[in-house]
Amino acid sequence: SGTPRRSPCSLEFDLGDGTNYIRWDGSALTITGSITGSTITGGTFRTAASGQRVEIESVNNTLTFYNASGATVARLGGGVDIAKAIRITLDASTTDGIDINADVDGTLGIRIDGTSNVTVNALRIALTSANTGNDGYCAYLEHAGTATTSHALDILKSGAGNAIRIFSTSSASAVEINVSTNTGASALTLNGNSGNRTVPLLDIDDIATASSAPGIRITSSSTVCLDIVGSYANIGALQIV
Repeated sequence: SGTPRRSPCSLEFDLGDGTNYIRWDGSALTITGSITGSTITGGTFRTAASGQRVEIESVNNTLTFYNASGATVARLGGGVDIAKAIRITLDASTTDGIDINADVDGTLGIRIDGTSNVTVNALRIALTSANTGNDGYCAYLEHAGTATTSHALDILKSGAGNAIRIFSTSSASAVEINVSTNTGASALTLNGNSGNRTVPLLDIDDIATASSAPGIRITSSSTVCLDIVGSYANIGALQIV
């Protein structure tokens, strides 16, 4: 083809063949086939007009993914989420925000590097609803490995400060740390492997000015509630001040 088709109100044309063509029917321009070696600037590019689709918008400079209901699943860059590089919305059809499969030794599912001398939170998880329905976990870790060297959570702190800091801002919190086991293994084990350790393996500071609760409470239905073994003759296994 290539011959213009005239009508009383508009000019219509076809360029190409039955597989690859450019067509103007008087109201819409249709391009079918592969486009090679071109730069397209501006406009909106989408895989479908509605429903499940991917859209690139030049106005907001965003890449947006929609589910079958037309709701936003994920968005990269600009728009109403200008402060977020990636925004993911979960709903009934999108239950996992990120699914990472790591089947090669030594790989990292997520890596966050901060090398500048600035105050930064590498990872923040916040469930801010105060309602009783907000009864899930900020973080759930599961490790099925049977090797003694496998850990569900491994934290290395090489500088000053705390490796783990846990605090509660509400008196409604029942406990700040709850460790339990039903496998017959120790619920909590502290190992000090340093040959010349000069700080306590476990240090609990109760600095409340008026407190009616104990600093440590241990409740057990077994025959041994607390078992402390010290292997150094000059250092007490338990010191209470």
